Amino acid sequence: LNGRATARREDGTPVAADWTTGKSAMIGKSYDGTLANAVAATGVQGLETIVPISAISSWYRYQRSNGVVYNYDYMSWLASYVDTDPLAKCAAARARMDAGDGDATGDYNPFWAERDYLAGSLADVSKVRASVFAVHTVNDLNVRPDNFSTWWRALAARNVPRKIWVGQYQHVDPFDFAGRRDIWVDTLHQWFDHWLLGVENGVMRRPRADVQVGPERWVTQRDWPEPLSLKVPFHPAADGSLGLVPARRGQTASFTDLRQSEESMVADVGTGAPGRVAFTTGRLPVDLRLSGTPVVDLRVALDRPTSNLTALLVDFGEDTRVDWRRTQGVSTLPEESCHGESTAADDACYRKVAVNLATRPLEIVARGWIDVQNRDSLSAPAPLPPGAYGRVRWETLPQEYTFKKGHRLGLVVAGTDATYSQERPTGAGVTVDLAGSKVVLPLAIGALHSGDVPKERGLWRGPGRVTLPVPEPSFS
Repeated sequence: LNGRATARREDGTPVAADWTTGKSAMIGKSYDGTLANAVAATGVQGLETIVPISAISSWYRYQRSNGVVYNYDYMSWLASYVDTDPLAKCAAARARMDAGDGDATGDYNPFWAERDYLAGSLADVSKVRASVFAVHTVNDLNVRPDNFSTWWRALAARNVPRKIWVGQYQHVDPFDFAGRRDIWVDTLHQWFDHWLLGVENGVMRRPRADVQVGPERWVTQRDWPEPLSLKVPFHPAADGSLGLVPARRGQTASFTDLRQSEESMVADVGTGAPGRVAFTTGRLPVDLRLSGTPVVDLRVALDRPTSNLTALLVDFGEDTRVDWRRTQGVSTLPEESCHGESTAADDACYRKVAVNLATRPLEIVARGWIDVQNRDSLSAPAPLPPGAYGRVRWETLPQEYTFKKGHRLGLVVAGTDATYSQERPTGAGVTVDLAGSKVVLPLAIGALHSGDVPKERGLWRGPGRVTLPVPEPSFS
């Protein structure tokens, strides 16, 4: 397209792409957005911008979480799913995938390094020349949102020109974000006009991030996650509480690594269960807006060399939320909207959408998984000596969510997740040293409503003397 190589017609004669300026863009959702990330990470000249939507940045992260396997032999299955050749033609290639994917351990190895666009052996983010307009949703459990959050963080570290939309749906294209279609089309055209045609339309002077903070509420902000935020540690205690004060030394909680669904993990949290431990705050005295990636930091001992661990951050409280489980969060309507001109071969009109809502007593907000033997390295597992305590620290999936005043915030720690993993449980007994454990939440300080709490009860923190309220005694 930009003249560096010779293109040929079907009959072999050379042809020049005289219709192009040599400036190209790539846009796509899911697999197609992944291709955009992959090509940008080669640093190819002429690719001026990409718009990856619900896209993969690391195939390991797409099918693994810290050593925990989501699906066995997935890569060979996906190859057969997208390939139009007869299955027998590529059987040998699929067999090589199965042999190299390391499903037996879940470790990061050369197979995954070839398929890593952040720090891979063939392409990596340090080579990106193109600007990036990323779009992802925090409840996407197909291409999980850590694929965009880690990519976004790496782009920011390299000062790549960028923009982002963060939604609350499942695996949904922004053209179908409820109430946002006109804004999306206009913004996308402005983005391409600027980066491909050099139009100075101000698109790069606007707030970098558009963020969905409620079922039908969006905000613009300087970046994502919300830059004005505090990392607040919450500590579990032996009485099942979760608060701002660490537990006393010697307090522990125990469970067994069983295979169970998420629903079982969060059911009846006020009662004991052999496969999990659960901790909850009192009723929140203010709204708390989570913006970013929670970090789970546990001190554990096992009676076997390893265990799978699942951490769930839960909002306990009746509320109407985005129902991303039903048709991925949106439903099509009979009415259409039109964008551009229609032709006999191409109808420019599309059905409008509405957000799906559901009223539920709780919501699993953030999820995170780890194989304890991968606590220090994804590629060099280290079993934990039985009976010895070790630190296990990992990031959950990122989120954008508001815990409302009067709700309770919960942390559930369990073993093997049957909802999103095909892993088998180890049966290990897990003991959590509560005094050495916490979950750290990135809370947007603008949403803490310091005016709701008398100033003398607050803690003065950070620039601008922002007040972080001290919660009620039942909470702390």
